[in-house]
Amino acid sequence: MEFSFRDKGQNKILQFTGNLDIYSSAILKKKVLAMIEEENIKSLIFDMSKINYFDSSGIALIANFRKRMIDREGTFSLLSISYEIKSVLQLASMDRFFTVYQSEDEIVG
Repeated sequence: MEFSFRDKGQNKILQFTGNLDIYSSAILKKKVLAMIEEENIKSLIFDMSKINYFDSSGIALIANFRKRMIDREGTFSLLSISYEIKSVLQLASMDRFFTVYQSEDEIVG
């Protein structure tokens, strides 16, 4: 499990590599939520292009990130989701809750 942040305009992009499962979700949640608070992030985009595995704990994690950003009057989006991740989100009826960018070129600001 690896993750990093990069800036694209006023957006903070979270890049995660590896399996987003019950084990990695807890660690990632703690670290990312702390960073959102510390840096007063207003727009968080989760780049999912390097996620190998995604389960229900991953859904809970991105739902939590979305809620936290909305509570802070910010935005949360997904970037580069695979067909498999899109299918998982659709099965959970969660796909309509997220703005999804297919590439960084689509991101404004």
